[in-house]
Amino acid sequence: MEVDIVARKIELVGNLPAVGGREGGPSFRVVFEISDEENKFELVFIVAAPSGVAQALDLAREKLLDFIRAMKAAASEGDLGHGQRRLF
Repeated sequence: MEVDIVARKIELVGNLPAVGGREGGPSFRVVFEISDEENKFELVFIVAAPSGVAQALDLAREKLLDFIRAMKAAASEGDLGHGQRRLF
């Protein structure tokens, strides 16, 4: 089964303050679309990226990989529904 993951939208949404040792600065909303033959959904991440759009995409991609790892772990534990198990 083939799963497609595409960054659909990146937009500036404001400025986030520096918190807990993390840099503040321009914040971006990054929307990923994940789909297969039967399922399609979007994941949205808000990231602070002082260096701009390229950094925002890199940070959101890291968060996406963390999400995928967590979903795979949940799938192996049997904690997901049928459609979710098919994707992960």
